[in-house]
Amino acid sequence: MHTTPQIRDSLRAARLALQQDYFEHGKAKRLLLAHARLVDKHLCDTWQMLDMPAELALMPWAVMDARTLPKIRYRLAYPATAAAR
Repeated sequence: MHTTPQIRDSLRAARLALQQDYFEHGKAKRLLLAHARLVDKHLCDTWQMLDMPAELALMPWAVMDARTLPKIRYRLAYPATAAAR
């Protein structure tokens, strides 16, 4: 099991590696896909570390701001509640 600082450090190091890789290949789509996989992995690790209940879901939603790219945020929801929204 990882601790919060270990997960944070791992994410920071992996993002740096993605940045270095991007500087070599310059392909934005490849960077974005790799970053999405990275974030998913770290969210799963954190979810397991916190021993969250199986019936609870982490639901992404986009926060739009006219001046920036959409920001993805997450909220906790029970699947039955999330489906009703």
